[in-house]
Formats: sequence, C-alpha cells, structure tokens
Amino acid sequence: MNRSLDVNSCLNDFNILTTIDKYISVNDYNSFLNKYNYIISNSDKLKNIKENGLKLIKKHNEKFVSKKLISLSSYFDNILKDVDPNIILDENQRKAVLIDEDYSLVVAGAGAGKTTTMAAKAKYLVEKCYINPNEIIILAFTNKACEELDYRINEQLCLNIEVLTFHKLGMKFLREIINRPVQIISTKTMYNLITEYIKELIFPNKILFETFNEVFKDYLSFDDRALYYESFDDYYKDYMDRKYFSLSEIELEEEIKKRINNRIKYYRTIKGEYVKSEGEVKIANYLYKNGIPYTYEMPYNYLLNGRRSYSPDFTIHTLSGDIYVEYYGLAKLYKNGDIQSNIHEYKETIYKKREVHTEFKTDVIELFGLYEDSYYLKKLSNALRERNIVKNKKSNEEIFYMLMETSKDSLFIRFNNLIINFISKFKEMNYQSKDFDELISKTNDKILKTQLKFTKEIYNYYQNSIHNNNKIDFADMINFSYKNMDKIKDLYKYKYIIIDEYQDISMQRYNFTKKLSDLMKAKIVGVGDDWQAIYSFSGSDVNLFSSFLDIMGYGEIIKINNTYRNSQELIDIAGEFISKNKNLIHKNLLSNKRIEKPIELVYYKPFKLAFKLHDIIEQLYNENNKNSILLLGRYKSDIDEVIDSNLFRRTVGNKIICNKYPNLKIEFLTIHSSKGLGYDNVILLNALDKKRGFPSQITTPPLVAMLNTSTQNEYEEERRLFYVAITRTKNKVYIMCPSKFKDISSFVKEIMNNKHVLKKH
Repeated sequence: MNRSLDVNSCLNDFNILTTIDKYISVNDYNSFLNKYNYIISNSDKLKNIKENGLKLIKKHNEKFVSKKLISLSSYFDNILKDVDPNIILDENQRKAVLIDEDYSLVVAGAGAGKTTTMAAKAKYLVEKCYINPNEIIILAFTNKACEELDYRINEQLCLNIEVLTFHKLGMKFLREIINRPVQIISTKTMYNLITEYIKELIFPNKILFETFNEVFKDYLSFDDRALYYESFDDYYKDYMDRKYFSLSEIELEEEIKKRINNRIKYYRTIKGEYVKSEGEVKIANYLYKNGIPYTYEMPYNYLLNGRRSYSPDFTIHTLSGDIYVEYYGLAKLYKNGDIQSNIHEYKETIYKKREVHTEFKTDVIELFGLYEDSYYLKKLSNALRERNIVKNKKSNEEIFYMLMETSKDSLFIRFNNLIINFISKFKEMNYQSKDFDELISKTNDKILKTQLKFTKEIYNYYQNSIHNNNKIDFADMINFSYKNMDKIKDLYKYKYIIIDEYQDISMQRYNFTKKLSDLMKAKIVGVGDDWQAIYSFSGSDVNLFSSFLDIMGYGEIIKINNTYRNSQELIDIAGEFISKNKNLIHKNLLSNKRIEKPIELVYYKPFKLAFKLHDIIEQLYNENNKNSILLLGRYKSDIDEVIDSNLFRRTVGNKIICNKYPNLKIEFLTIHSSKGLGYDNVILLNALDKKRGFPSQITTPPLVAMLNTSTQNEYEEERRLFYVAITRTKNKVYIMCPSKFKDISSFVKEIMNNKHVLKKH
C-alpha cells in the first residue's frame, strides 16, 4: 500500500469518526490512533489530527449530545412513562444518559433522581444503543438497594438486566472458579472463632494471657482471679457464683430485670436467641420463665406446595405433639375474626399461614401485637391453659444463671467487636497476612505493636479455620474472585458496569471493578454523591470518588443539580453547612419547592425528650395524619429514652407506635440506615454535645486507625452524616435540642442563626 493512500485512509477514517452518529470515547479514539500512529507521526498532512485530534473528538461529542437532546426529546419525555407518567428527565439527567465515555461519574445531589437516571440510562442503552441486557451489570452495596433497583429496572421496565451486590457478583465468579461447594460464613462465626481463640489458646497460657490482658485492658473485663484458673469455663463458673452470692434477693431481682430489659433493646431473649421484635422477645421470655420448652423458628414438619420451607415463630414441645405460635406485631384481630393491618402483604401472609395449619391440621396459637402493649401475653397464657399445658415457673436463681451462661462473652465482647472491625476493614483494604509486618513497623507505640502481633495471630487462626473447611467470609467473595478473575473472562462479556452509590466505593471494590473493566473493555458508570459519603468506618474511601478523573486517568463528570425532595431553603442551609469540608465536588443544587422555615429546633428539658417529641407528633398528626414520619438517631440507642416512656413503643422491625395515634406511619432508623430514603417529615433525636452525641466524639481505636488511608478526618465524615440526616425530609426537619445551650450539638449551633431555621422553646 502506498503512503498517499494510507494518509487518505487516515483522513477518511478520522472524518468518519468525527461525523458518525455516535458518542466517541477515548478508547474509540485510541483504537484509531493505534491503527494510524506511524502515519500520523510522520505526515505533515495529518498535523491537525496529531495536535488537535482529541479536541475535535470532544467537539464532536458535544454536538452529538446537543443534537440528541433535540431529536430524542419526545423519547426522553416518555422514557419512564410506564413507571410514572409524572417523571420527565431534566436536561442534566438526559446528558448523563447520552454521555458514553469509558469512565463516567454522575454526581447526583440528595433527592436529585439518582435511581431515575440509572434506570433511564439502562433503558437507553438497551433500546437505542442495542446493547444486549446480558452485557450490562448493575452493582449496588446492599441487598435492599439491589431490590429497589431490580424492581425499577426489571419489574417496571422489563429490561432483564442483572442487578447484584459486589459480593454476589464475586460469588457468581467464584462458583465458576472453584470446582467444589463453598460455604459462606456469617459475622457470628467470626465472633465465635475469636472467642474460641481467647478461651483455648490465650487464657490457658498465663504468660501470654497477662500480656494480652494488659495491652487490651480497655476492651476486656477479666479480674485478678483469672490467673488462678487453668480453663476459662472454670473461671467463668466461679465468676457467676461470686456474682450470684454477692446479691441480696431484692438486688437479684433488680439485676435480672436490668439484664432482661437491656437485652430487649437488642431483641435478645433470656436463652440468648436473637429474634425479630420486642414482642417475640417477651413471648420467648414468658415461655422460658414458665418452664415451657420451645424452639425459636424451627422448620415446620411439613413441606409446603412447591417444596417451600416454613418456620413458625415458636414451636412449643409437648408430650402430645407440637404447638405452634405465630406473633403478628403489625396486625390486630377483631372479635369477628377480621384482621387489621396497614400492610396488605402482611395480611395476606397471615391468611396463607392459616391455610397451612388448616391443611395439615396442626395446632397454632395466633397472637396480635398492633395497638396492644403486652395483652398478647395474656392471650398466650389463656391459650396454654385451654390446652392443659403445665407451667413450671423458673426460680430467680435459674433465670440469673441462664442470663449469665448466655453472656459468657461479656468479659471480652468489646474486644471481639474490635477485632471483627479490624479484620473486616483489613480485608476491605485488600491487605494480606504479610502486610501485618509493615503495619507493625509503622508505629513506635509498644502497646500498639503488641496489639498488632496478637491480632495477626488471631487473623491467621481465623483464616486457617475457615479456609481449611471450604468456608469463606463476605470479603473473600470479592478478594478471591479478584485474584482469579482471568479464569472467567471468556464466560462473561460485560460492556457496561453501572455502580450505585459510588461514593461508598472501597479500594477492594474499586480494584475489583477496574480489573473487570480492563478484562472485558467494559465502560464504568459511577453514580453517587460525595456529600453523602458516610461509610469510611467499613473501608470506603471518598477520595476514590472526588478524585475520579485522576484515578481513572480521564473520563466525564456529569452533575445532576435539580433536587425533587427538599425545599430550596433547606438545600441552601445543607449546602452551606457541608461546604466547610475540603475537597468536595462543587454542586449548585436547585429546587422548585419553597418552605420558609424547613428546619425547626425544638428544645426539651432533661428526661423530657419523649414528651416534647409527643407534642411534635401530635402537631404533625393534626396537619396530615397520612404523612410518614422518620425518627433519626446517630446511634441505635438514641430511641431508648423514647421507648422507655409510656408514650411510644417499638414493634416489628423499625416501626414505632405512638400510643395516642397508633395509625401514624412512624419509623426509627439510624442515619446510616436512612441514606437514600425520603420521608414526609424527619425528627432528629440526637443533637447533643457529648461523647455519644452528634458529632460523635468517639475516636477510632488506634488498632483500626492504622488501616485508614483517607486524608479526610472523622469530623468531616460526621459533617456528611449530618447533611444526610437533614436531607431525608420532603418537608420539614425537627431537631430535638437540650434546653441548655452548652449541651447543644456544635453542628446545630452552626445553623441555628440561619434565617430559615426556626427556634421553638
């Protein structure tokens, strides 16, 4: 081929590239350059391509997007019409759909329609770009997020695109890589293995134990007698006995009451079971105290249609056969047999369970908890009496020893949680056992060095214990598939990897995604908001979001600025507040909604939080008794003072019942759990300036802090957490503030003088 023809071919191909009806990515352009690199470098006729080629491609892409915004205007107006005729994509959302760079980051403010944009992008790729749905993978961080995305994309839009968590995709690859069954362990197994290591390998070795007890003394509760017992079990039996005989009868009753009440908050029974609701705890405790043998969630004796399994809440064992107990905390039974529940699916479940027991002629006791405090226990008592079930009441001594026996880990529960936190984050950062030596060399703190040496041994024991038995944990699902990804590159052909909540990406997940992208030449579309990055404690690194272009090497950042949840006044307050953090991606959020005073500071006197909260609930009920209300806590324990009053109670899951207005839709969530959700009104319970206040003043333990790579500090994350809290509302946020100014959160003090914040004493 002569030189002249090659130059002409190059010019012709470049002309096609810059006029084709398609978005040209950097990879597309690089393919062209690779083909004509020698000619471009050595021909004066191609000087313009050599010097300005990328600029011309960029100009082409801008024209392409502008043209498509016009030609596909009607398509975008109706792209989600089948889901909701009121949803019409704004211009920024349409640009996010059209831009097709190799690496794209869609920066979506709170309530800006992130999920809507992802759904539209997926539909556009299938319908207009003719991408096979099998060539698209959508990744999310939680099962709940997956369910919501799957519903929108596959149930409503019928696109048949796979929506998975990172862990489930990792497990999908592992099943192809490992030719043997693999069991996934829970956090409880990790907890048990750490406990086993302490009891079997550290405690009996008194020289080792003394050092261990010294360097981790803030996380352990052993006393001096521990040195005189060879086994942990012998020591703990002595510990229980000493505790029991030190208490008077009155003190014993108080101790039992205190321990039971503390467990109720965590849905844990006297026997140590973790159940699903406060009602189930009380039922289990009633059965145990009355000596009635039961098993919690034991599989039903009969297979249902379709061979489905079914586990009633409780199975009571008697000589004449099993009796089943079902507790329906979100339903009420009327005398005529009708059932009331605000959740249709819940009612249907009750009727289906009734049909099962009727079909197999099994005895079931139904208990209903909606609007009723502990009346269901009276019904249970009557039902047992009717069946001639003999009660054998447990003594306080028996109850005390059961509580103690099922709390053996109480002496090192804080230590176990510390090590679980460390191991989880260690794996999330892609560290290996060999990396312990580097961590140890980084510190001059002798105590921290020794802590790391103990942790290394526990980590290796844990790893060997699970891997030698063909078991893996959640982190392994990603790490193992990452290491062996080459083995599955011919089995899957992804062209697009769309990632929800990209601000929560960790180094582990980033490496996994980038390797998958490189292997399959797949495009990455991240969608998220760095202002809402609140998971650094579990390994996420907001710098992977805010430095997206630097890390990827190139790409496009598309901002979605219109928010549909909050009022303009609220997002102005929130935006000014969050902007005090460094290294943020700037956003100018806009809303058509106007509320003059969207944030209300409500002051309460000591021990009067529940009463003041009740006043707000009453006000909201009178305004609109159909609206949803979210109670927000910095910690799970923030609801305790409310629940301990006689004004509110907790039922199944996160549901909160106001006794005076039981039909109101009220939920309690921690701020971390609330991200991505929206409610009509939000009440923030914790606005305190103290250790367990907001911002939290609890510092990361030095052992875990060793793993931190982010340059951002914990206070910046607390600021983002506060931003998430106040942007969950569709209308107003009520912030519960202590009456003394010095006790009020520093975050609240920052916003209290804003003209759009109302102070209500």
